[in-house]
Amino acid sequence: MLKKRLQHKGALLLSFCFLMLSLQGQAEWRLIDSLQVKGQLIAVDRLNQFYLLNEEDQLWKTSPKGDLQFQFSDNTLGPLTEIDVSNPFNILVFYRAYQIAKVLDRTLNPNIEFDFGNLNLFNVQSLVNGIDNTIWVYDQQEGKIFQLDENGNTLNQSQDLIFITGSRPDSCRLLFHKNKLWLQADGIGFLSFNAFGQYQRTFSWEPKAEQVQFWKDRLLFLSEKKWYVLDTLVWEAKEISFLPAETAGSKVFFNGDYIFVQRGEYIYRNK
Repeated sequence: MLKKRLQHKGALLLSFCFLMLSLQGQAEWRLIDSLQVKGQLIAVDRLNQFYLLNEEDQLWKTSPKGDLQFQFSDNTLGPLTEIDVSNPFNILVFYRAYQIAKVLDRTLNPNIEFDFGNLNLFNVQSLVNGIDNTIWVYDQQEGKIFQLDENGNTLNQSQDLIFITGSRPDSCRLLFHKNKLWLQADGIGFLSFNAFGQYQRTFSWEPKAEQVQFWKDRLLFLSEKKWYVLDTLVWEAKEISFLPAETAGSKVFFNGDYIFVQRGEYIYRNK
């Protein structure tokens, strides 16, 4: 049994080393393809469809070629503050000012609405799609993460984060990947939870982390102008350097075999 465990751990470490070599091997990576769009790129789904926000706070969905397909807006709810496109058929949008979230279908038509005030959640800071038409939300006032079904019923909840971190973070982001829930909190780091919202572990990271996302089952983030990958096997963050200097200060999206970067009215990709 011990031998099998060591072999498994060795295989994971070898896999991570190959990933690091692959990333570092892209030092000569170039922006070789581009398309023109109007609006700020805010998300890319697994089908390489783009989600853009224009100056009127309208959400546009385009094809991988940049052709406008669908659009959505609700000017009664203030600015759109968060979007999750991990499921392109259930797109989650959040209007923090009014504490309202909507689930949109693939054509950006709203199917479900969550009015968190009516659910006795008055300071939701972040949310993300879960499995089986559920969502996860973090409410700073309660200090907990809640899993809600499509009717707003609570299925699972975490313990109060004040007993984990000593505070209830008010600047954070939720991510859900392969039955694991993550909360990234400024000044604290990355907290991992299982599929039932039970706390597992914290990776401490005091500098601000931005553009946090999963790519090829690895957690990547930008911090102090450097990109890092979090190795959950040894619980360390390792710096990666493979993006050209032209991407500095730009929003970068890692998606499958592609890396997308918006500069002005153009979206570039690596191949």
